[in-house]
Amino acid sequence: MTKMSEIRDCNVDQCAYNKDKKCNALAINIGGSGPICHTFVKAAAKCAKPAVTAGVGACKMNDCHFNDCLSCTASGIDVHWNNNQAICDTFKSR
Repeated sequence: MTKMSEIRDCNVDQCAYNKDKKCNALAINIGGSGPICHTFVKAAAKCAKPAVTAGVGACKMNDCHFNDCLSCTASGIDVHWNNNQAICDTFKSR
């Protein structure tokens, strides 16, 4: 079984899954019209479960160096807030 790439750092404080700069969703999806986190939910209330370490469930960025058949092969990713979007900073064009 392949291990999901871990979300090492996330500074998207306004996300319901973010607690203490850590993503606590079970898994996130990246992609679409850019390396955007589609699991982002803007909310003041936190749904974070501290025992959960998030991983990348699917990467839809076909042009990312780390994408292998919708799976992220990076050792870990960083997600940051940029232009009103949660963006995967680990994205690297092929």
